[in-house]
Amino acid sequence: MKRKVVFLIFCFLLLNQYSHSQSLFEYTKGSISFNNATNVYVRFVSTESISIGDTLYIENAGKYSPYLLVTAKSSISCVTTPIGKAVINKDLAVFSKKAISVSTALEIKKENIPQVIAPKEEIKKEVKISKPRQENDQYVRGRITTGINSNISNLNNLRNTSVYGRVQLDVNHINNSKWSLNSYINYRENFINRELPAGYQTKFFRIYDLSLKYEPTKKLTISIGRKINNSLSSIGAIDGVQSEYKFRRFFVGGLLGSRPDLTNYSLNTSLFQAGAYVGFRTNHELNYSETIFGVIEQTNKFITDRRYIYVQHTNRLSDKINMFGSLEMDLYKNVNGVKSVSPRTTAIFYSLTYQQSKKLSLIGSYDSRRNIIYYETFLFTDIDRLLSDDVNRQGLRFRVNYKLTKNLTSGISFSNRFQTNGAYSSSNYNWYMYYYNVPIIGGNVNIDGNINSSDYLNSKLLSIRYAKDVFNQKLYLSTYYRIISYAYRNEGIPVELQKDFGIDASYSRGKLYTFHVMSEYSTRGTEKNYRTNFSISRRIQ
Repeated sequence: MKRKVVFLIFCFLLLNQYSHSQSLFEYTKGSISFNNATNVYVRFVSTESISIGDTLYIENAGKYSPYLLVTAKSSISCVTTPIGKAVINKDLAVFSKKAISVSTALEIKKENIPQVIAPKEEIKKEVKISKPRQENDQYVRGRITTGINSNISNLNNLRNTSVYGRVQLDVNHINNSKWSLNSYINYRENFINRELPAGYQTKFFRIYDLSLKYEPTKKLTISIGRKINNSLSSIGAIDGVQSEYKFRRFFVGGLLGSRPDLTNYSLNTSLFQAGAYVGFRTNHELNYSETIFGVIEQTNKFITDRRYIYVQHTNRLSDKINMFGSLEMDLYKNVNGVKSVSPRTTAIFYSLTYQQSKKLSLIGSYDSRRNIIYYETFLFTDIDRLLSDDVNRQGLRFRVNYKLTKNLTSGISFSNRFQTNGAYSSSNYNWYMYYYNVPIIGGNVNIDGNINSSDYLNSKLLSIRYAKDVFNQKLYLSTYYRIISYAYRNEGIPVELQKDFGIDASYSRGKLYTFHVMSEYSTRGTEKNYRTNFSISRRIQ
């Protein structure tokens, strides 16, 4: 009896110690709703527990990796920037993280609240929290979207209309099996009320992802079909078979198949390719890192087109610093029938994110690129021109975000593109201010300013947008006004001022259906344009 009492007291003291000195993490799920060249938009049920400057994560096999950095937010959405060279997919699940005590986690378990809890490694064995789903349970998520775009111009009474449809569907562990399905398919057709030249394409059917994944064990995965490999994201979509095997912190993978057709993105088995890679991964709370080394051979009609190595490194140096770097080096040349294997660096990219505090974040990146030459594809056409234009195109980018007050965030960014020969340089300056939850009227205000200077054009932009959630977050309304000044370096072209005014609205019916409508009126000189968009989206879950 005494032993039981002593044991219970010991467990109580141990649990009490952990509840005060250790913490678990509660992960709240959201999904990517939209992305453009600079920002990624993530939608949550509520962003109350998220602060500007926070990191959002993606989950893979129960492990959470840094993915996005929050730069602005509304009551249900976050504006973010990718960490490193993240591959962005619409509707991808992402998670915000909040520390909670062990006692709170036990209460969540006791009350059966459906949250995703990820404990620290050192206390996983002490506190066992049941998962919402079993590991091999079927899980379906996706989205079906259809819409129509229209653009009417007063010049020559030009009218362009396009209809489109997208299907994104992921079925994990089909019928509780070891098979999973991933798909992302897009169709668009353009209707233009003018005579078109012969061969002008107006219909576009694109399969970006359509694959089956088989997981015979937790360590081995095999994919069949068209899929982008996250470990070799720069290679693009791969048609064929891919496999990856994990052992401890190492993983090895391979691919065998072909590249999509260069003109219409269809299956083209003449563009055979093969490759292999090896990686090393550590995944601790404050020190996540991943290094990948790969070799790729790409052919055209089974004759070497390009052969190169690929190196990628991601490192969470601390809770404040993230870095990403990648390098591509070509190992094959075939010029005028002379083949060689002299190395040629074609791409370098490096980025560093410093989250000094919840108020201040700094992001910097550098990239260097040369022409990628497919020696067999360009054999009789462009090799000489590409080699003569083989200058190093480089770019620098810096961004600073600062949270001035609880509701006000501002940021500035600068980017510069240049070549080693001094040609085709351009500079871009951008400033923004985001005010969340405006007093009295509510909603959010976003002001953007941009100045761009290049060898042939100078432009200045000023934009203001107001947005608000109404009807218990079922209806999202926004309106914007934008002024753009274009000044061409050629003295014969006059300075032109473009003015855009637009409104858009999104209505959510339950958790499944979203209706979106947008209308914009634009003027530039004597030209007037009317743009509209309407879409319907249905979530699958």
